[in-house]
Formats: sequence, structure tokens, C-alpha cells
Amino acid sequence: MTEQTNHFLELSDILSFRLECPTCHSFVVIPLVKFKDTPRQCPNGCGKEWEYPRTNTISASLAELLVAIQTVQRATQQKELLFTVEIAKPLTPKEQGK
Repeated sequence: MTEQTNHFLELSDILSFRLECPTCHSFVVIPLVKFKDTPRQCPNGCGKEWEYPRTNTISASLAELLVAIQTVQRATQQKELLFTVEIAKPLTPKEQGK
């Protein structure tokens, strides 16, 4: 017998963004309701730049994404539609190579 499990989440289930440094693996978690911008560089002090110099590309894109999520939430609620997003199943430690 084959078993399949799908994972879905509602947009309202998204509570925060997590950004992880590719160099030192420290991370920040930013709640959606308090989002203003992303750090320009790693807050751990490893020196890794997280944003392009003199731009706000990542912060601006995240802000646009938040507006889009809120717009979809309002529109689907008005029409009483349940909108969910399918996500990949979490990897087991063995699949992660640990």
C-alpha cells in the first residue's frame, strides 16, 4: 500500500518570516505584523551582506508579498473561499543528511 500525505496551510497560518545567514547560520525571525524591513547584513556580525548596497530590494519585495497575501486573504474571505497553499513535506533527519 502506498501512503501519501499532503501539507496545506492557510495564508492566515503564516505568522513570520525567517532569514538565515548562509555564512554563519544565525537567523532572525520577523513577525508579519511588525515587519518594517530586513537587516542589511548578518546581525551576528559575520560580515555577510543581506541586502544589495544602496537598495532595498529584499525588504521592498517582502513588503509587496505581504500586501499581496493580505489582498488575497480579504478577497477570498469576502467570497467565502478557503484558499490554501500546499507545502513540501518536512524532511526527516536522514533525508537532511544528519
